[in-house]
Amino acid sequence: MLPELIVAAKSAKTAFDITKYFVSLDKDSAVNDKAIELQQIIMSLQQNLFDAQSNYQSLLDNKERIHKELLNIQNWNEKKIKYSLSELATDVFVYTKKEPQNEIEKSIKYCSKCFQEQKASIIQLDSDNLLEKIYVCHTCGSEYKVKSNGGGSTGFSRI
Repeated sequence: MLPELIVAAKSAKTAFDITKYFVSLDKDSAVNDKAIELQQIIMSLQQNLFDAQSNYQSLLDNKERIHKELLNIQNWNEKKIKYSLSELATDVFVYTKKEPQNEIEKSIKYCSKCFQEQKASIIQLDSDNLLEKIYVCHTCGSEYKVKSNGGGSTGFSRI
């Protein structure tokens, strides 16, 4: 469609130039009036063609943006099926790999808030004392507090 618009715009320009030539001949008042009228129509046609070309380019850009978004969604969906919601402690949930391949993958926990926003953000142990362990997500600032005795949690909070 774009090449056709360019050809049409060039044709309109040629017609415009021919009309200008007729106006410059100064033969007859009626011919001049019609030539001017034709010139205005051609200018309007040119503007419409440029607008159509601009709209076409905008549609192509939107199509490309939507295609990239769709690919990102598909990639995330393929990734997220490999993970499940796990209970770190009573009422404290994180995402973990369903089938970890090694000990490192078994120990990795992902922030549930970030995971729901399609971000795989690893929570990390921030402090470990006699009373509780505190895991932190450095992406969103969420804290996961787990009692050290393994009995339960002190909850989940955001900084």
